[in-house]
Amino acid sequence: MHPSVSIVSQLEEQYDNGEAVFLKTDKNWTSLGAYTAYRTFSESAGVEYFSLNDFQTIDLGEYLGSFYQATKLESMKQSPDQFVCVSTLPTVKTALTVFDSGRIYTDYKLCDNNVGVDNAYNVFFGRIASRYEVSTNVDAGALLIIGDSSSYAMVPYLASHYGIIDIIDPRNTDTSLEQIMSKREYDDCILMCYTTNAVNGEYIPLLNKFIGVDNG
Repeated sequence: MHPSVSIVSQLEEQYDNGEAVFLKTDKNWTSLGAYTAYRTFSESAGVEYFSLNDFQTIDLGEYLGSFYQATKLESMKQSPDQFVCVSTLPTVKTALTVFDSGRIYTDYKLCDNNVGVDNAYNVFFGRIASRYEVSTNVDAGALLIIGDSSSYAMVPYLASHYGIIDIIDPRNTDTSLEQIMSKREYDDCILMCYTTNAVNGEYIPLLNKFIGVDNG
């Protein structure tokens, strides 16, 4: 098991240097911020990571995120984010399966999905769902990610190192970690969430329920 991976100091340094590691109008980080997490995780796991310039970049233009949707502040509307999605390596081919409310979707992409301003972060994965499965043409092992949308922008990077990536959001699933682990053997597991969810009264009990920890 790999130790906890701290990325706070790296993100703070990048932010102080004027790098756009977080979106202005959304709680989510940018693909640049997610790259910092990918690189740091790779270093901790002893995996050789790829340069940011090796990946494909898609400029999606103006973006208004969840902070704007919650407040409708005109100042945010007049100063939107410029959303840049970093996709996989050119040699990596992926297929995404989305499991949502008993239905299965296979027509979404890891990023660059066509969505509206009201659900703009669904450019990643296409829709909010209980589980996502990413299969790649990489001859490697399997990764399990348990977390919120903080993981979404990392997946295109991680797809370079795994043949299968399963992503589970403990808030939206009716299954358990034990059931998930019984279906597949994983080489690595990443547990992650934003600070806003870590201190949220709803998130941690649902996470505990998923992993089999008594909330009492």
